[in-house]
Amino acid sequence: MRPDHRGGIVFRKVFSSTPQAIADSAIRDAGELLKDVQWRNRFRATLARARDFIKGVQGALQPLARGRACEFHFHAIALGRLENG
Repeated sequence: MRPDHRGGIVFRKVFSSTPQAIADSAIRDAGELLKDVQWRNRFRATLARARDFIKGVQGALQPLARGRACEFHFHAIALGRLENG
């Protein structure tokens, strides 16, 4: 799951060894979860906590952490668009 360039959310299988049928089933399940308002609210709260945690990363991993925080931000925007959409 990742944010796309249009403010939405995209699902793709991560591992090539995962059978396509299993990946398709998981993607369908994830799409159904996005329709659940309570789940989206919990996801949004988790994203906020994760962003706060990542802001504290220092050292060599800081640039990577900033990129992840940006991804979390775009996820939150996409969740908002689903609600207003």
